[in-house]
Parts: sequence; C-alpha cells; structure tokens
Amino acid sequence: MTPAPTVASGAQAFDEGRFFEAHEHWETLWREEKGSARRRLLQGLIQVAAALHKWVDKDSKESAASLFAKGLAKLDGCSPTAEFRGLRAFRDDVRACATAIEQGRFERRALPKCGVSGLRSNTELEMRWIDAWNKLESLSVGKREVRCLLTDHTVTDLEGCKEWLQRSAYENWMVEVEPGWVLGKWGVVASRYRKREVP
Repeated sequence: MTPAPTVASGAQAFDEGRFFEAHEHWETLWREEKGSARRRLLQGLIQVAAALHKWVDKDSKESAASLFAKGLAKLDGCSPTAEFRGLRAFRDDVRACATAIEQGRFERRALPKCGVSGLRSNTELEMRWIDAWNKLESLSVGKREVRCLLTDHTVTDLEGCKEWLQRSAYENWMVEVEPGWVLGKWGVVASRYRKREVP
C-alpha cells in the first residue's frame, strides 16, 4: 500500500529534483485541505514545483517565470508553521533561483531545496486533529444539532469546530474536545494549549 502524501514527502521529492512528483504530492493535499492558510501554502509550493518542472524538464522559461511569480506571491502571504519551519529560507532561495533563470545565469546546483530537516512530519500534527475529530464525532452521535464553544468564546457548528481543530493543530497547538454546556444546551467545548517542553 502506498503511503498517503504529506508535505514532507512532497519536499523530499522536490529536494531530489522530482518536481512533477512533488507537485502531485502537494496537489493531493491541497485538494483535500479546508483551511485557507494551509491551502495557500500548498498552492504556493505546487506552483514553485510546477515552475521548476517547466524549466528543468521542459525548458520552458516563460511558463516557469509565470509560475514562479504566482507561487512566490502565495508563499509571501504565508508564515512559517510547525509543519514547514524553513519557509522563509526556502522562499528566499526560490526567489534567487527565479531571478537567476530570468537573467540567464542559472546553475543547476543552485536549485532551491525545501530542506526536509526544516519540515516537521505532519503525521503527528494530523493525529492531533484526527483524534479530536473522532472524539467530536463520538460525542455528537444521535444529536441533531451540536453547538461547539471555542476558546475565544465563539459558538460554532460541528463543521466550524472541525476546521478550527485542524487549523489549530497545524499551528502547533494541542487540541481537545469535551462535553459541556453551550448556550444552555448540551454541546461540546473545544480547547487548545501549547505542549510544554521538558528541560
């Protein structure tokens, strides 16, 4: 059985020069992603991988330049996350590569790298929200309408709660859900906290 694609598996393909494969890994994640910040990051990575595929594998400078511009515009709107801590350095390397290609002084050894060591496997992050989703589902079995109270005192429905849990996990929060009273009715209380590092 082939393992599910992750940001890290796409990065490994990218760093090995398999740009089309990296594009495919990240596009699979992008299609399934609901959170807007992570979608933007993935779309930026997809476009950068496509740009290098066009340049390195297809020798299409014009297509590569357009895709670099689009990808960098997306990545410029992203902050480093627990999942991709090395984003700033990667973005700088991509920009330098795009400029070098445009100016005709590109050297293959100067290809940008994601730096897999700068990535955190998203398996742990995914397990955080998946565990919380499963508990949320078990708490809501047989209930027609379930209200969820978030840490900022916002009340949302199940789908809003799921999106919040997923987004929080990717921002490196630990997440939990517990039964509780929400606006005078049975509901779910969602919380998040930072895991303390042991000295």
